[in-house]
Amino acid sequence: MKQFLACFLITLCMCRAVVAQPSFNCDETFLNYYKLGTVQPVSDMQAFCNGAEEAYYAGSLMLKWQGNIEEVNSCTRFAYEKNNVQLVFTGNNLTPAQLDAMEGFNFVMTGKIKQQLGKKYDELGTFGPMYFGPENIFTETFYSNFNNSLVITKTGNKQIHLKLEHAHVFPEYMNKITIEDKDNGQQFSFTDLEKGLTLEITGQNISEKMKLLRFLLNDFNEPFYCKASSLPNAFIVWVDLKKVF
Repeated sequence: MKQFLACFLITLCMCRAVVAQPSFNCDETFLNYYKLGTVQPVSDMQAFCNGAEEAYYAGSLMLKWQGNIEEVNSCTRFAYEKNNVQLVFTGNNLTPAQLDAMEGFNFVMTGKIKQQLGKKYDELGTFGPMYFGPENIFTETFYSNFNNSLVITKTGNKQIHLKLEHAHVFPEYMNKITIEDKDNGQQFSFTDLEKGLTLEITGQNISEKMKLLRFLLNDFNEPFYCKASSLPNAFIVWVDLKKVF
C-alpha cells in the first residue's frame, strides 16, 4: 500500500510538472516585443516587465485602456466584451512608468487574446453601422422631440394627462423600453403614451415645473443594442410642465 501511494504521488508530481505554466521570462518577452518593429520606446524596463508579468499570469482576458470609461462609447466596449475581453480604464494622468507597465501588459495580453480568438481577433473592437447604444437614444434631439410631441393637460389639482403625438418620429424599439414615473414607480410604455395616460403630480413637480421619467434599460433587448457592462440601469427624461403650471 505504501509503495502504491509513493508511486501515485510521484506520478501526480510528474503530471503537474508537465502541465505547469513555464515561468515568466521578461528578457524573452521584451525581445519579442522589440522584434515587432512598431514599438514605443520603453524608459522603465522594470515597469514594462511588471506589466507583462501581470498579464502573463492573468486568468482572464483584458486590455488596459488609457482614458476614462465615459470617453469610450458603449458599442466599442460591447465589441470587446462580447468576445470575453474586458477593458480596464486607467485614467489619463499616467506616469512614464505606468505607461511602460501598460505597454508590457497589453503586449502580452494581446498575444493571449490572439491565441484565444484566432481569426476572430481581426474583428475585435469593431461593430457595424446598425449598432447603437444609449448615447444614441437619449440625445438632445430626442429630449427636444419628446417634449415637443407631448400634449399635456391638467385633469385635477394633482393629476396631468399626457398624450404622445407624432410617435412616428421615434424608433420602433422605443416600445420595448419600460418607462417609470420617478415619483411613484408607476410603469407604462411608449404605446401607452400614444394612447394617452394620467399621471400623479407632486408639489415639487409644480414648483420645478418639471416631471421626471425613468427609461429602464435592464430588460431592453434589441438585436443591435450594445449592452455593455457598467451602463446605467435607467436614463432620466424630463417632462416640461411650464405650459400647464
